Amino acid sequence: MNTGALLLLKSFLNDREIDQIVARLESLPQDQWNLVHETGDYHSDNWQVIHLIKDNVPTKYFEMFPELNKFREWCKAHIDILVFYKVKPDSKLHRHRDLSGTLEVGRLRFHIPLKTNDQCIFEVSKKPLKMLKGDVWALNTSYLHAVENNSQQDRIHLVAQVEVNEWAWSLLPKRNIIYYLHAAFFGLIVAQKVLVSMLTNPMIIKKRFHQGVFFIKRFFAPSR
Repeated sequence: MNTGALLLLKSFLNDREIDQIVARLESLPQDQWNLVHETGDYHSDNWQVIHLIKDNVPTKYFEMFPELNKFREWCKAHIDILVFYKVKPDSKLHRHRDLSGTLEVGRLRFHIPLKTNDQCIFEVSKKPLKMLKGDVWALNTSYLHAVENNSQQDRIHLVAQVEVNEWAWSLLPKRNIIYYLHAAFFGLIVAQKVLVSMLTNPMIIKKRFHQGVFFIKRFFAPSR
């Protein structure tokens, strides 16, 4: 997985299952959707989620979508987070790297498009992905990635974040020098961001210190 994205399964969910999920989602009141970023630089109502599992705990929506039992049975890793992720029309998120939820800290994300079209663009490592409805993708978001919805329809994905175990690693290409070089490069990016935030905002030194220790422990974990 040296480019940050890998197609794992084609047509994992069929059209009937997808239509049922989307119809049920679209019947929910709009206020059931939460903002992905409620504050900060990314604050916008263009990015919304419904949590099925949040902080390892199932929510009230968990049992509303029995079609997802297929995914939960397929996934042999612990699911930290499971959400429906909506990108509203005419939305754009610039190229960026996530500092959590990545392989480098023992996490992997799966995406299953549920509602999309040719004007919805998901770019990883500066290359657009052709993400079709029902397919399962694995993403390591420590790589540069960006999203655009240039259509007049919502784009909806099912997104799961899992703890990386032997099963998860078995889905991915064997780690090689490219993987380790990227991991080292990403570690430098994290260190720089932690240092800059500590220097510019002394009030969060303790928090950033613990984040740095957490990353180092994950990075050098024996299970890797």
